[in-house]
Amino acid sequence: MNKLDFNNIHLDVSSTFNSARQISEQFNAQYAAIGKMNREKARRDAKMVAGAEASIAQTELMEQQLGELKAQNDILAEQLRAEHTQRKILEKHLKVSTEQNGILSANYQKLEEMYNSQKESLKDSRKDIRKSRVFNVWMMVIAIVAMLAAIAGPIATILVSR
Repeated sequence: MNKLDFNNIHLDVSSTFNSARQISEQFNAQYAAIGKMNREKARRDAKMVAGAEASIAQTELMEQQLGELKAQNDILAEQLRAEHTQRKILEKHLKVSTEQNGILSANYQKLEEMYNSQKESLKDSRKDIRKSRVFNVWMMVIAIVAMLAAIAGPIATILVSR
């Protein structure tokens, strides 16, 4: 066994080289796959970061909008309270106006009754004045006749006595 067999060595080196090359190719393939996975992961991470940043921005925007909506809600609530107060005041005014209209209507009816009464009284007074005039004319006629009779009496006495 003192002899060295180089044929087997060459085969062993060649098979070792082939094995090393295969291992290197496998390593390169795995390295490429890992690189591809890392790039894919980096792309997904970038998308996730972009999505997270968009989500954060959207959350901030929504919080800002919520604040604005709360402010608008407060303003609308205040306007609603003011309108409610104004409605109560208007209802009171309407009630007072309705009562005043009732009083005015009653006053109008009383004034109309008074007017009609005065109108009737005026008619009665005119009738009485007409009657009084007729009566006074007849009384005047009687008075004139009586005066003529009174004047005619002494004249007749003087004429008869002569």
